Amino acid sequence: LRWAKGCLEVVLKHRPWRSQGLSYSQRVQYIFSASHYLCGLVLLLEIAIPLFVLFAGTVPLDGGAAAVACAWLVFVTSMLLLVRSASGVPLSFRALSFTMSSFAIYVWALFAVASGRESRFTVTPKTRARGMSWHLALPHLVYCMLVGAGIAVAVSREGFTALVLASAAWAITFVVIFIPFISAALPRITSPGADQNTEPRLVQTAHAAE
Repeated sequence: LRWAKGCLEVVLKHRPWRSQGLSYSQRVQYIFSASHYLCGLVLLLEIAIPLFVLFAGTVPLDGGAAAVACAWLVFVTSMLLLVRSASGVPLSFRALSFTMSSFAIYVWALFAVASGRESRFTVTPKTRARGMSWHLALPHLVYCMLVGAGIAVAVSREGFTALVLASAAWAITFVVIFIPFISAALPRITSPGADQNTEPRLVQTAHAAE
């Protein structure tokens, strides 16, 4: 959260394109590096569209079910290509999950900057922290429940139509993508003799977000 908030503050408050002493390439680099954290809004819109279709029964796009399916395929394909190009290494499903699941942190950072909320600065711990970080996955858990409710509402309203199937597939894809992130945030059950350094892997992120 600190990194996202800091980068967004640079662009939205300090406006590097107007700063004196910066070259053109430096200004472009500042803008590009900070604009990455605006993708949270794009992902929020993408996960909201299938929910809207399932609950409302209408499509916010011209073309009906075909438009929903095309938008879904274009988004998934472009996301995979973008992450693969940016990382320069073979893309793993876990990397894709954590990249896309960070949308809630990015949206919160944007809200904090836009509203002028101050955040407490804490030094990132250099050792593994103990505790839970389930609150980071709360938006994703809520989304999973809304998807289940939306599918039930859509099927009871119009049955297994092409529009319902396309929207459900789109929403379920996001649910599957969120699973590794949710799993890392939830507490783990270990045996008494297990290694004590097996805390959730999102704990350090939780401390950084406070």
